[in-house]
Amino acid sequence: MVLALATPVYSQIDNRVGPMISFTGGDFDETGLGVVAEFGVAQKVSIAPQFILYFPGNDYSLFELNFNANYYFFNQDVFELYGLGGLNFARAGYKYTDINGDTQKDSNSELGLNLGIGTNFQFGKKFVPFAEFRFTIGDYSQVALGLGVKFNLK
Repeated sequence: MVLALATPVYSQIDNRVGPMISFTGGDFDETGLGVVAEFGVAQKVSIAPQFILYFPGNDYSLFELNFNANYYFFNQDVFELYGLGGLNFARAGYKYTDINGDTQKDSNSELGLNLGIGTNFQFGKKFVPFAEFRFTIGDYSQVALGLGVKFNLK
């Protein structure tokens, strides 16, 4: 008697890059635009850096760099599900007028840890819509929802 088990077949993750929009809540509540890349390094693992620029107001600037690793644990037809973890670097800058009437600039940079989950929708060979939900724990703690499209580089 032969027993056959159906298990998903994983190939190495494709290299991809594309735009994204991020909605955050927590220490800063902002909407930002960014770029995400994804580079397959193993059968179920990819490295996924992100740069997101937020638009908090006239006298403020805010951006973050995320250096995540994605682990794909479900791949069925057009649906891929992955967990993510990594490092977050956030920098906030601001201008203000001191008591002498002079304009001053100051900034603050913080590190954090990312933990989250994401999904890709494999509708075609050229592009992949995606959604990510992540928590960042650190001095700039936040919850973020990222939506975008990654374009395959091959």
